Amino acid sequence: MAIELLWFEEAQCVPQMRLVVDSTKSWREGQDGFVDIFVGNSQHQLTTANPVLVMELKNVMLCSLWKAQQRDPDVEPRSSKDYKPIAMTLRDTTEDQLLAMKYTYYDKEEREWIKLQVKDAFQAATAQLNKYMNIISMGRVTSTRPGVLDDRIMCHDGGCDILLGYVIICVGGARVLCRPTTRKATFYSFKVRDT
Repeated sequence: MAIELLWFEEAQCVPQMRLVVDSTKSWREGQDGFVDIFVGNSQHQLTTANPVLVMELKNVMLCSLWKAQQRDPDVEPRSSKDYKPIAMTLRDTTEDQLLAMKYTYYDKEEREWIKLQVKDAFQAATAQLNKYMNIISMGRVTSTRPGVLDDRIMCHDGGCDILLGYVIICVGGARVLCRPTTRKATFYSFKVRDT
């Protein structure tokens, strides 16, 4: 929500833009995907290549960083003071050190704690975003191919918009990492409908 509020008036932001990623699957079984943030431009012109931002957002919570440092990740902090050493580390660490930090989350399907590095979250987010950008570049969904399935987006054949991907990860509520991922040329024009 905070990212949406940062856009200027000329930008048109659509959160949770719906895609069909696999038309052979049913709803809630892997058919749909959702782009975290899709940003068009109200000054959009059909005859030129307009930049369209596609963003994937991730959050590595302070508690997850703290649990990764514990012998038993089931343990809970006694007070907010337990987080202070990690918060101090976050303030002074380099980007490479930040990416190497470990965090833990509970996988409900596997019924176990998983420990990863922040860079793993970045790589997974990048792969997901690249997949979504490939689908967006196909235009509106049809019965035979994946595509955009969101009434807030107008998608016209014959355009030449450029999709620009960005992954943004908030780490411990204190640091934000943002990286461009890829550019994808399309044969479509994307415009956010006026609300």
